[in-house]
Amino acid sequence: MFLPEKKKWIGDKQVDTATPVPDSFDVSGEQIIEIKYIQGGTEKFTQRMLKCIVTDKTIDATNLMILRCSPVAQAIFNVYAQFGIKISEVDHVSKLLINTVNERLKQCHEYLWGVRGENEQTIIDMANVLTRRELENAEKAKQSGDKN
Repeated sequence: MFLPEKKKWIGDKQVDTATPVPDSFDVSGEQIIEIKYIQGGTEKFTQRMLKCIVTDKTIDATNLMILRCSPVAQAIFNVYAQFGIKISEVDHVSKLLINTVNERLKQCHEYLWGVRGENEQTIIDMANVLTRRELENAEKAKQSGDKN
C-alpha cells in the first residue's frame, strides 16, 4: 500500500497524514487513501494517482495538473493502440469519451442533486453513485416483483 510520508508534497500542500479509508476502494480493488494536509483540509486519492502526484518539494498548479493528467493520457493512448484505433478515429473516440463522462455526470447529479460540486467529483465517485443507484433500482424491481 502506498502511503506518502509526512514531508512529501501534493502541489503546494504538504502531507500531514495519509490514512486508508475504510470500505472505500477504486475500481481495481485498491483502498482509497485520505490525505490530511499540514495547511488544513483533506483530499481522497487512489493509490495509483498518489504515486504520480506526490513530490519531494512544492510544485505549482500547472505542474500538478500535468502530473495528474499525463498518466491518464498515456493510458488512453495505450488503449487506442490495443484496439488499433485509426488516427482518423481519435477525435471521434475522444469526443465519445467526453460525452460519456458528461452523461454519467448528469446521471449522478440527477440522482444526488449535486451533493458536491461538479469539479470536486471523481470518476470513482461517479461509478459508486451509479452502482448504488442501479442496486437500489434492482432491489425496487425485485420488491415490486415479489408483491405480484
